[in-house]
Order: sequence, then C-alpha cells, then structure tokens
Amino acid sequence: VPWDGKIRWALDGATVFKDSDEERRARSPYNLFGRDGTKLWVFQYGLRYIPTDTETDVYRAVKVDGLPSDAKLSEILSLTPGEIFSARMLDTLAITGTKTALITFVHQVDAVSFFQASKDGLRLKSGQATVAPIPTPSYPISADMARLIFDKGYTRCIRITNLREPLKAEILRVLGNAYLLSQIESIHDEPGVGRSRLHFCSIKGAAAAYVLLRSLAKFDECQWEFVK
Repeated sequence: VPWDGKIRWALDGATVFKDSDEERRARSPYNLFGRDGTKLWVFQYGLRYIPTDTETDVYRAVKVDGLPSDAKLSEILSLTPGEIFSARMLDTLAITGTKTALITFVHQVDAVSFFQASKDGLRLKSGQATVAPIPTPSYPISADMARLIFDKGYTRCIRITNLREPLKAEILRVLGNAYLLSQIESIHDEPGVGRSRLHFCSIKGAAAAYVLLRSLAKFDECQWEFVK
C-alpha cells in the first residue's frame, strides 16, 4: 500500500517496553551482545523506515565524509548532479574527526550515479572527500511534498525576474526574519537585467521561501519560477 505521507504512532505511552522486566533484559550486556542481539536492532539503528518489496526510490541518500575544515555545503552541491531533495552539513568532528555532508536525492538513480561517479573521491578546492551511500532506506517524500515536486515542478532553485536592485537585500532580510536564511545555498545574478537565481539547501526551504516572498506586496512586480 503506498504511504499516504502521514505518521500514525503505534506506541501507547512513554516507553517501548511492556514492563520493567523487559526493560531490564534489554539493558543486559548478554542480550545486547549475545545471540539474541539481532532482535534489538532498534537500539542500534533507532527508528527506521522499512519499505515494501514493491517500492522504488528507496535508497536516496549519500554521505560525504572527510571534508576539509573549511569546506562549504555550497561547494559540495555545485559538484553534485541530479535532483536534490535536501542537503545539510553535520558536525561529526567529535565522532570522525571531520565534518560530514548528508545529501538526499529525489530519485535513487541520482544517488547511485553520484556515488559511482565519485568512487575515487570528490575533489574540493582544499582537499578530497569520500562519498558513500547510506545503507538504510530513506524515508519516503510526504504526499504533499511529492505533489509539489512531481505535479507542480517544485525544486530547490528559484529564478526571479523583474527584480529591482534594492530588493535583493530585502530578500535576505525577509528570509532572515523567517529563520530561512540558513536554508539559502547561494544567490547569484543571471544574464539580463533584474534576473537572479536562489539556490536552497532543500526543496522544503525553497517552497517556504517561495510562498513567503510572493505574499509580500513589495515583490508584486517580480515573477517566480522553479528551475532545475
């Protein structure tokens, strides 16, 4: 049955255990490392999505490890082809000694292609990083977001035309007030007068900015479109 994009919690109460005895057994070193340990996968992997055999686009995420300390997400994304659903930088310094980027694609084929093309490493300006697939299934795109992406053409990039120069700074101010500034990957001008392109770190971020900016009268003369 296709997922409808809604979460229905199966947990009744504040614990996953039936009683205190089950909780005590779960804490036992024998249970964690003995022959029955495989039954307690939730403690190793946390909450996971288990896809059905008929689902596609299941493994859509990759990680970029071994990043130089000055690596920027914008540089990584500029080297990442395919349709990106979301990307973020993770502070894994205490775990791996370096930062890690997590990139989730709209389609599994793009994740596979990026990994295969980067088997020898991803060359950045200040060093080389390692690309590896995430071995656990990616959570499905919600029904509402899937409708925006596949029916209405939403992406993480927005082209703005008829944008007057003073309004460029206003875009940053408005998005900053709405806590969306961290979602911006880059802003740059395109050829022609009054044309700019906004790249966001996720389609959700782009969608939120699109709705907000179009609702303001000061941007009434602007035209907006999602581009790849």
